[in-house]
Amino acid sequence: MDPLGVRMKRERERQNMTLEDAATATKIGIRMLRAMEEEHFDQLPGGIFNKGFVRSYAQQLGMDGDQAVSDYLAETGANQPRPEPQVDLASIAARAEESRTKKRGDGELPWDKLAALLLLVALGFAVWGWRSRKTVHERTAVQAAPPAAAQESAARQQSAPPPQNATLQPVTPTAPAPVAPSSEPVPAQATSAEHAAGTPASFTVTIQARDDCWLKATSDGNDTLNEMLHAGQKAALSAQREIVLKAGNVGALDLTFNGVHLPRQGAVDEVKTLRFGPDGVQPVTDKSKGMD
Repeated sequence: MDPLGVRMKRERERQNMTLEDAATATKIGIRMLRAMEEEHFDQLPGGIFNKGFVRSYAQQLGMDGDQAVSDYLAETGANQPRPEPQVDLASIAARAEESRTKKRGDGELPWDKLAALLLLVALGFAVWGWRSRKTVHERTAVQAAPPAAAQESAARQQSAPPPQNATLQPVTPTAPAPVAPSSEPVPAQATSAEHAAGTPASFTVTIQARDDCWLKATSDGNDTLNEMLHAGQKAALSAQREIVLKAGNVGALDLTFNGVHLPRQGAVDEVKTLRFGPDGVQPVTDKSKGMD
């Protein structure tokens, strides 16, 4: 069987479809479509983005999307997630009883130590389950981004003194001479009484899509967003230390930081990773670029 990219290109040409037509229909950049047809999958953003691009393009061409993803994984040798190990406590207890019965003639086993070991195993799994449920609850709460929290954060930003070189809406000056705004807008900085007390205050980044865009984000190290944001949809992220956002079409996004609109962060169809801290957009580190 021919490679996946060869089959995609052949099917597109059979339908008399150009790369420009395919890009318009799938909302995927021409550069990425060409990379898939030429088997240059290493030029795609990586992770969940690659699977989504392969599935969308295959379905647009009338191919089986799930089979195309399977062929892509087989050709690239992508690792499949390993299932969580399952421990059957009943089986452990049964094997212990069987061993005790066979060795009864050689002396009794240290049942007190075995019981303590089984108790520790059960306790470990109970703690693991509790922490897993807590993590899921925290991610859901952060991703929901209640409007009240976003409004409170915006109110703190409006009442705080404006930082140097911040982008602000024009106001009527009370002094005799008006103050000209800075020529280079930079993200606004958030200050509050919580900062003065030594406790970090939360900040909010709001995202509105003018066109379809893949998004993946973490807030304070927790995964909070991993989905396709369609044109007209919004999403809000909150954190106290750091938000790392990876976008597959950053030029199609309108971003606000604590209620203040930010300038465009890139071009249409550009894949880019943005990092936000309490002071606004931060330089992207190697650690942020590696987020899949």
